[in-house]
Amino acid sequence: MDKKQIIAYLNFLRDDLTNKDEIIDYCINQLEKDNWIKIYKDADLPKESSQYWIRQSDGLIQTMKEYEENKKYWIVNATHYQPIIKPNDPTN
Repeated sequence: MDKKQIIAYLNFLRDDLTNKDEIIDYCINQLEKDNWIKIYKDADLPKESSQYWIRQSDGLIQTMKEYEENKKYWIVNATHYQPIIKPNDPTN
């Protein structure tokens, strides 16, 4: 969720909330704590080709394989990304 969506959601829930900016900042910080990386400009895009979760500008979250092959899509559609970390083998 971006800041505008969070504001709209909070306004929908309760019109009389005080300290809305603090609550919004908290929500955005939670996204960052969950290892989501915000894309502000091209320099924020991944530096290596791998598999990622991406949050699209329409709010959908999907997986994206091989960043280098899909770079144009990222620049236009992605607002956040998170590397997909391969889990450890459970039998080890």
